[in-house]
Amino acid sequence: MNVNLRKSDKMIAIVGVVILIVAAIGIVLYTSTDKGDNDIVPVEEVFYVTWKEGNGEMSIIERYVGKSEVYSEPFTITGVPAGSILTGVDVQIVWEDDNTHMGILSKGIDTLTAEIGLAGGETQPYESLGDGNKTLFFTIHDKPYDETIDAEDLSEADQIVYDMTQGKNDASFDVTITVKTGEKLRRPLQYLKDKGNDFELHISYTYYTPMIEQEPSNNDNNEDDDDTVSNSYQDRIYQTSRGRDWI
Repeated sequence: MNVNLRKSDKMIAIVGVVILIVAAIGIVLYTSTDKGDNDIVPVEEVFYVTWKEGNGEMSIIERYVGKSEVYSEPFTITGVPAGSILTGVDVQIVWEDDNTHMGILSKGIDTLTAEIGLAGGETQPYESLGDGNKTLFFTIHDKPYDETIDAEDLSEADQIVYDMTQGKNDASFDVTITVKTGEKLRRPLQYLKDKGNDFELHISYTYYTPMIEQEPSNNDNNEDDDDTVSNSYQDRIYQTSRGRDWI
């Protein structure tokens, strides 16, 4: 009787072990399948970003400032294409005393003084007697360098470059210019006649526009399938920026 009980116990134990093994296998298979579905990692591709230099000019600013006046009209660089980075602005001041009498008693030469700088920032001073032709140089943003970026697709690569360039395609400047007419004690009539002076501001700028090119596949020698997008980048920026707040 005891022998039969011991055999029954063994059978029960064996069945229990088998059940546990089957259950463990089922759990492992279920966990593996579920993990595989949730941990699919997208394959990223490499994109090359290169920068093409561009240059532009604003219309010449021609103004007259009286001897008792202060010229103070800011200007903004607005001609840089969307998606580009403005790196430098050159402001050339050109003027000539328009009411000076030359000769032995030549007196009364005007003095032009200017303060020009980025809005809210430090200004560069300029002062000239009689005439002048001076260019002031301003650095807006650092020149970008070619690089590679990793992205899932072209759309994500565009977004990365968009974030890099947003708000970097314009700049505003403060300008203050005054004219001091010549000596009024020795030449009072000439002083009264001289009301002020003309001047010109010639403004040019430099910017860089990104071009994106996908890394060619090692297994694809067909040049027609090479995903080169540099020629259409500006078109895509125009289309996608409609819903974005480009500065």
